[in-house]
Amino acid sequence: MSDIVDIMEKTYKEIEILADSIMHDKELIVDIDRKRNKNREGMRYILNKKKEEEKLVSEYNLNDKEDRIWLMAGEIFFKLPESKALDILNEEQSSLDEEIYKAHKNVTSNVAKLDKIEKSFGGDGYENSDIFDELKPLTKEDKKFFNLK
Repeated sequence: MSDIVDIMEKTYKEIEILADSIMHDKELIVDIDRKRNKNREGMRYILNKKKEEEKLVSEYNLNDKEDRIWLMAGEIFFKLPESKALDILNEEQSSLDEEIYKAHKNVTSNVAKLDKIEKSFGGDGYENSDIFDELKPLTKEDKKFFNLK
């Protein structure tokens, strides 16, 4: 009897560890995605600013001097040329994309492990889950209520 209890305890610990890892990776993905969006906003700002300045330079025959902008790295601010700032943001963007890819890969493998554990105990697993069996399509009245076509 104690063998069965030991096996069940070990399995539940493994399930908890995998579930914890999945939740952590999903939170990590959200955090990295926020950083990526902030970088994208900064890059878009720099590009739009450049376009406006090019328009003014050509319209009023002004000197085309590259502006320097403030960029924050950690807790330090740097004043850099726009082109260098764009290069730095592009590099950071690609490294963030790699981090998100790795986290997605971890989530996928951990979900597969959980699925395998569930199937080993006689469950249907994630693929054959019946969580959608209770769903029904919207009726005409429902669509009308929600102003859907």
